[in-house]
Amino acid sequence: MSVGTALQGMTRSALLYASIPASSGLMAGQLVSIQLERPAVPGAVSVPAKAVARIAGKSAVFVRSDTGFTIKMVELRGKSMEVATIVGDLPPDAQVAASGLPQLEQMLQGE
Repeated sequence: MSVGTALQGMTRSALLYASIPASSGLMAGQLVSIQLERPAVPGAVSVPAKAVARIAGKSAVFVRSDTGFTIKMVELRGKSMEVATIVGDLPPDAQVAASGLPQLEQMLQGE
């Protein structure tokens, strides 16, 4: 019915109010965890959530190349704690870095 607009800082959770059938076995006020899913986005790929970096206010991933890594700017279409859905100019067999992102960013900036 409605979703809260603020995330709780420690748990990154938000309040959601829903109409649940009486036969669900749930009780009013009961705390539950849910996962919301959206229709697939054409051309989107899933990567580990920690593979998506924020560079100059935009989303990017570090893609392995023959000489190391290159930055590819992407559009973040969805993200959970584990997985991010992105759209961008990525090769079909792209391998993205999921750790060491600050170091990769420094290397690519020549620091």
